[in-house]
Amino acid sequence: MSPIRMPLLWSTDGFNYPIGANLTGQNGGTGWTGAWSSHGPGTLTKIVSGSLTFGHLAVSGNSCRTTSFNPIGDERNWALTSVQGGTYYWSVLMRPEAVSGGSPDSYFGFGIADQFFGKGGQQVPLGIEHAGGGSFLTAGINPQPNTTYFVVVRATFGLGTDTYDLFINPTPGQPLPTTPNATRTVPHATTVTTGFGSGGSVPVVYDELRFGSSWASVSPVAP
Repeated sequence: MSPIRMPLLWSTDGFNYPIGANLTGQNGGTGWTGAWSSHGPGTLTKIVSGSLTFGHLAVSGNSCRTTSFNPIGDERNWALTSVQGGTYYWSVLMRPEAVSGGSPDSYFGFGIADQFFGKGGQQVPLGIEHAGGGSFLTAGINPQPNTTYFVVVRATFGLGTDTYDLFINPTPGQPLPTTPNATRTVPHATTVTTGFGSGGSVPVVYDELRFGSSWASVSPVAP
C-alpha cells in the first residue's frame, strides 16, 4: 500500500487570538506548520469574543466569524508525516447566522481532501458534497440560523477507496453513534491532503477545530 501523508499527532485551534483581529496571519493552536491564510472576494474572517458551546464539549479561547454575504475561504496546513492509511477524525463547531442570501448562492462548511462537509450552495440540508460541486449526499438536517452544530467527520483511507462518515451533533463523552448521518465512499485520493479549509458565503462562526486519531481526541469533555 502506498503511503498516505497524514499527521500522526492531532491538531487543534481554539482561536485564542485578539478580538477583532483578522484570522489571516494568526498562528496559534497546536500541530500546524504555519499561519492561517485566506482567499476569495468576501471580507476577511474576524476573531470574535468567546467560545461556541455544545453540551459538555470542552472549549477555550475565542472563535472566528465570516463577515459578509460573499465567499471567503480560510485554510491552514497541519504538520505532516507518512502513514499507511488508517482512520482519522475531525470536529468543528459551526453556527450559521444565515442560511440564505449569499452571493452567488449560500453555503458554509469545511473541506477535507476533495470532499466538502456542511451546506452546499445548491442544497438546503447539511451533507457531503464533492468540492467544487457535484453529487451531494444529505445528512437529513436543515440548518437553522443562530444554531450551533457539532460536526464530526471520520475518514478511513484504504488501498483503493476512501470512506467519509459525517456525524451531526453526536454527544461528547458518549460513544459515537453506530450509524452516521451520511457516508460517502470514493476512489482513493491521489492528491496529498495537507490541511484544513473552511469556507462560506454567509456569516458563520467557527470554533474548536480538532483533528485526531480517535473520536475521544476530537470530543474532549469539560472537567
